[in-house]
Order: sequence, then C-alpha cells, then structure tokens
Amino acid sequence: MPIYEYGCKKCGNKFEKMRRLAQRDEQIACPKCNSKTPKRIEIQRVAIL
Repeated sequence: MPIYEYGCKKCGNKFEKMRRLAQRDEQIACPKCNSKTPKRIEIQRVAIL
C-alpha cells in the first residue's frame, strides 16, 4: 500500500496515511483538527525487495 502525505487547509498540519489505491480519492479527516479538507501532497513509492 502506498503512503500518502496530506496537508490540512484549515490548520496547516501535515501528516501521512497508508491507504489502498482505491481509497486515494476518498475524503480523510485531519488528525489534529478533524477537518475534512486535507489536500494530498505527494505519493511516496514503496518497494519490497
């Protein structure tokens, strides 16, 4: 599963969340202020060797 980085538009909190590809566009709540407005910043690739 990829790790997505989010930035909350309301409080500025940045956080990461591991989610399935099918969930990438689903709404997510900020863990700091519980706002439903975080924006996905970047996808970090995960490789298992």
